[in-house]
Amino acid sequence: MTPRQRLEPIRSNKYLSAAKGQPCQLRFAGICLDPSGLGHETTVFAHFRHGKGMGQKAHDFDGADACANCHRFLDEGWSGKVSYAIVLETMLRGLERTLENRIRRGVLVMPITIETPASARPIKSRKPREERQRIPRSQNPWPQGRKIPTRQKERTS
Repeated sequence: MTPRQRLEPIRSNKYLSAAKGQPCQLRFAGICLDPSGLGHETTVFAHFRHGKGMGQKAHDFDGADACANCHRFLDEGWSGKVSYAIVLETMLRGLERTLENRIRRGVLVMPITIETPASARPIKSRKPREERQRIPRSQNPWPQGRKIPTRQKERTS
């Protein structure tokens, strides 16, 4: 059996530097310097460290743009303050928003399929009215059930 080779993490300075001046994508509630998402001068790329050992940094695509406060909170301040589930959800949302931002700005190139808009698609022809099957209607559309007694008499007396 051959020993498993350790693969070097994927690195890209262009991808990391694209975070400068961008909106914070983590947006931890009550901590973020940029909760409105307009962009902040302290925004840098924050690597996610889940599943990595000590001294091992994640791939450069495994992270999100984060302001200084969110980055600090992610690296060293969340333990005991919020659940790990909330941190993971925030990291996932941040990763999604960061990837979308990079694709829209052309930093990350991804072939996008442009579908015909719904307004330009041909309309499927319908059957003539005579050939359509009638939908049966029930006599009483409301379900029958037990009447709920009111306390109106008790209030007036």
